[in-house]
Amino acid sequence: MNVIRNVGLAVTLGFGLAATGAAAQTVGFGSTPGGGWTNSAANAIAKVVVENTKIQMRVQPQGSQPLNNVNADVLQFGIANTYDSSFFRTGTGFYEGNGEKKNLRVAAVLAPLYGALYVRKDSDMKTIKDIKGKKVSSEFSAQKSVRQSMTGLLANGGLTWKDVVGIPAPTVPRSAQDFIAGKTDILYFALGSALVIQAAAKVGGLRVLQLDNSPEALKRLTEHLPGSAVEMVQPGKGREGLDVPTNVLRNFMLVNTNSKVSDDIVYNVLKALHDHKQQLVSTFPGLRGFEPVKMYMPVPGMEYHPGAIKFFKDTNQWKGAS
Repeated sequence: MNVIRNVGLAVTLGFGLAATGAAAQTVGFGSTPGGGWTNSAANAIAKVVVENTKIQMRVQPQGSQPLNNVNADVLQFGIANTYDSSFFRTGTGFYEGNGEKKNLRVAAVLAPLYGALYVRKDSDMKTIKDIKGKKVSSEFSAQKSVRQSMTGLLANGGLTWKDVVGIPAPTVPRSAQDFIAGKTDILYFALGSALVIQAAAKVGGLRVLQLDNSPEALKRLTEHLPGSAVEMVQPGKGREGLDVPTNVLRNFMLVNTNSKVSDDIVYNVLKALHDHKQQLVSTFPGLRGFEPVKMYMPVPGMEYHPGAIKFFKDTNQWKGAS
């Protein structure tokens, strides 16, 4: 294993030096760049793990999704949504031709992730259909799942990429910079992300566009984003731009791991998350949707790590084959 090793003294996430009575194991946790939802979630998870286990978990932001490095055991954990993980593992969808990634495993379902399309608060756009002809960040060469999400959102409104003016951006943090600079009219980002709050402050406020929850629109959406849904979300703390109940995109985020990571490490990471939801949410409110009793669900094309299966059996959550 490339990153796991024994250390007697750990320096983790800037929380300072922590002397330990026994050697601790160090694992890498991959996330997207700083300011994104997965980076904030990863830092919250690492804080809980470090403070409640003998595992030292170091967050390592990636230029793109962390699945490649988790599959290669360069990193031991990473966050990605269900369809991104499934497509990557099976070499299908937007990973067609890349081959199966046989070392990738699911550790747990983390939380629903709500994706939203934001406009400036004084914009006359109200729904997804109103973005026709507008400037929209495109390409997302380093985050293929984001481009797939945008394709699905456009389809929800009966649109395609031909109906908007694409402004290339490699990642969502870069697209946020372009939105703030006035290069684009719409920002796609997760509810509760730090960069959304920053963008709102710099452009004079944001508003979330309504998605279409009709059966026809849902069918168009899920053709591109299997397992996704449109869900009405209520305004709340940290949900910038959400002033009224609004239909937004919902996906589930997974904590993925590598088949070579020890059962004990995976088990103890999940136990720390299960037992310390309040600490997770106080560190990052975007994890309020984490449900400790619903950390398991079937994921097409994916296997669960044996350490996770043991934990789910011990907590009466396992519903897979014995």
